[in-house]
Amino acid sequence: MFIAHAPASYLFSRFLINHFLQDSFTDKERAWLIAGCVLAGVLPDIDLLFFYLVDNRQHNHHSYLTHIPFFWVSLMSICFFISKVLNRKKLCVAVIVLTINLLLHFILDTLCGSIRWLYPFSLKAFSLVTIPATHHWWVWNFVLHWTFTIELLILTFAIYTFTKKQVA
Repeated sequence: MFIAHAPASYLFSRFLINHFLQDSFTDKERAWLIAGCVLAGVLPDIDLLFFYLVDNRQHNHHSYLTHIPFFWVSLMSICFFISKVLNRKKLCVAVIVLTINLLLHFILDTLCGSIRWLYPFSLKAFSLVTIPATHHWWVWNFVLHWTFTIELLILTFAIYTFTKKQVA
């Protein structure tokens, strides 16, 4: 996925918050939570900084810790536990919604990337579609593949939904 993580997180969190959590948060809290969800939706790709600046593109960035679902579920479980101990119900709900958006990142990456869903119990990486390397510049392999149409549809729907929200 190149361009669909943030739009997909926006769409999913907006739907979830507006349909199931409408009464749990104020308008301002909902806006901040949606912004946090969009950030969570792209957060695993923070490893691209390491990939380009340190690792010199030696390893697929999906092999880094930030692309291991178990890492994020463990981290967010700790956050949830702390929120629960502090008796912060809104924070508990926010942690759950943020975790769902982190996992959404991996669901989208599983379409044409490889995600180790069972790590640390297995090193097997899962991918629904393999994109062949047919173009010299690796980006064209993804942009010209049929899966990029899905990304464009997600982006288009997110833009439509966002602008519709602003007008209404």
